[in-house]
Amino acid sequence: NPVTGNSPYGEVVALSRVDAQTVRLTSKHNGKVTATSTIVLSPDGKTRTTTTKGTDIKGQAIDSVSVYEKQ
Repeated sequence: NPVTGNSPYGEVVALSRVDAQTVRLTSKHNGKVTATSTIVLSPDGKTRTTTTKGTDIKGQAIDSVSVYEKQ
């Protein structure tokens, strides 16, 4: 799917469901995979963890983990 707006990962993203609580996003720039993000929802639905690895469109390494908790 094309990305609208300004994305640091590229102009195309493909989404795939790994299982009931996990989604994987694969970003591409000029046809080349730049980054992969994995989003996991906890079994109780209160925590979402996003892990991203790869490079941005400038070639800088990305290795991040973000955790979101429902208040």
